[in-house]
Amino acid sequence: MFEKRNEQTNETAASPRTRGRMALGAAVILSAVPALAAAVDQQSMRSLEAYAAAMYGAHGVPVDTGLLYLVVYAVAGTLAILWLVAAVTSWVSRGGAIGAGAFMVVANLATALAMLFVTEYGSPVFPAQWGLLVALPALAGAVAVGLLVRSARRRS
Repeated sequence: MFEKRNEQTNETAASPRTRGRMALGAAVILSAVPALAAAVDQQSMRSLEAYAAAMYGAHGVPVDTGLLYLVVYAVAGTLAILWLVAAVTSWVSRGGAIGAGAFMVVANLATALAMLFVTEYGSPVFPAQWGLLVALPALAGAVAVGLLVRSARRRS
């Protein structure tokens, strides 16, 4: 009559593995943000184009300003595909997801650092905000890897 029951409610917290999968999904979505920002910039303000024209024009170098947009689109597209592979891997294998996620965090950070610190003619090739936008998925990926590792330790 007065026994306690361990009933699960609809308000139970998600497991670390589920939260890790969700964080990998967030990394996929965040990896598309630079492409969306570039598309909006290209259709409206053209700040990246103006930056490139000013930087290269000061040295008398002709430049196709659309090339910087192409680089941003290529980087964002590649990262989105690779983050998607890491997210799909989380449904197949926890160990594979940890490895793929860790690889993607390192690769994503390397790409972001390159966009932040590569210079030409003494000036950065990209303004800092583009490198920071590319770095966003790495944060979600690092959280995902931490949650997946935590989930794997709970199972052990």
